Amino acid sequence: MKTLKVALYVGQLPAPTFVNRLAAGLAKSGVEVSMHGKFKKRVIPPKAVRIRGFQDGWQEGRIGKFKLFLKYTFLLTIFQSQKKKRVDHWMKENGYKHWGTKAHVYPLLWEQPDIIHVQWAKDIPIFAWCGLVDIGLVLSLRGAQINYSPICNPKLAARYNSVFPKVNAFHGVSNAICHEAAKYGADLSRCHVVYSGFDLTQFPPIARIERKEKNKPFQLLSIGRSHWKKGYHIALDALHELKRQGVSFCYTIIGGADSEELLFQIHQLGLADSVVVLGNVPFSAVKTHLSAADAFLLPSVEEGIANVVLEAMLLGTPVISTNCGGMEEVVVHGETGWIVPIRNVQATAATIKEVMQETPEVRNRILLAARKKVEQQHSEQNMVQGMMQVYRDVMRGSLRV
Repeated sequence: MKTLKVALYVGQLPAPTFVNRLAAGLAKSGVEVSMHGKFKKRVIPPKAVRIRGFQDGWQEGRIGKFKLFLKYTFLLTIFQSQKKKRVDHWMKENGYKHWGTKAHVYPLLWEQPDIIHVQWAKDIPIFAWCGLVDIGLVLSLRGAQINYSPICNPKLAARYNSVFPKVNAFHGVSNAICHEAAKYGADLSRCHVVYSGFDLTQFPPIARIERKEKNKPFQLLSIGRSHWKKGYHIALDALHELKRQGVSFCYTIIGGADSEELLFQIHQLGLADSVVVLGNVPFSAVKTHLSAADAFLLPSVEEGIANVVLEAMLLGTPVISTNCGGMEEVVVHGETGWIVPIRNVQATAATIKEVMQETPEVRNRILLAARKKVEQQHSEQNMVQGMMQVYRDVMRGSLRV
């Protein structure tokens, strides 16, 4: 049987952890995997995964990219001239004449994989030629690039509407994001939900069933960059309401230390003695903070499915999440966590207080159910098997859309 060849186009290298997990899992399953993008720093690829790209930086980047362009122009002209002509004609017709764009495209055309799997929707327009040379095209639907980027950028929405019908299959990280992509021409019959997978061996069985030190302030935690979509301003307004009621808490935000807006709001609301804002920390420290927290709060107004919520659930930390994006596909109110409406300060404050006062029996039931939910829905094995099925479906059907 012919070995399946899959090229993952990631844009920037090193790739995010979830892409590395997918690449490693595919390689273990016998797939010939390559990853393509621009090197931001030194890359150690997953075992048996090939890396192709050029160095970041204006001078090094241009030189490296031009070398790639020259190398693959020569190889394609000599050995695959007909395919090169078809792709060049398509690129000219669609306004992609610059050699820099061809430096991204030509290595993949030369490699001639069975599938090009583009990880970020904004990159998909330059790969709409795949059907001309019998290469399957798969696009992952993730977070911001589907949920709000095309709303803010009408030109991007127009490009999606033009290109999405040419995609053989869509990989959605949630059902909700598939329905968002359908607004821009994605065919729901070609959308496959494959949840992000975790190496569950890195998360030992949970042991904590109740707060260890009830006399201390309630330890509440949020993690994520300082961005409007994270909803931290809503969380702070909710905590201001709790403080007004005399509730004792300590709220830590990891990743928001560079935000003047957050720091000013904390000062203005008189929360400086109850809120700690930290910069980015390594994943080992994230796990430590999550394990120590009494609850994890996701106040976001937009998400796909937040990986940090899944990590909290695996570690046995109660989760309070807004009902944004696909969060209700994993956080089921009263069963695996607590859900509040987006932008609802009063509901957020009331739910935090409810979790503080919850009985150990209810807390234990929810924590165990949350862990089980993630184990069943978000295992690395399920992710790899799910993506393999997507690729097989593409290969069985016509590659020309």
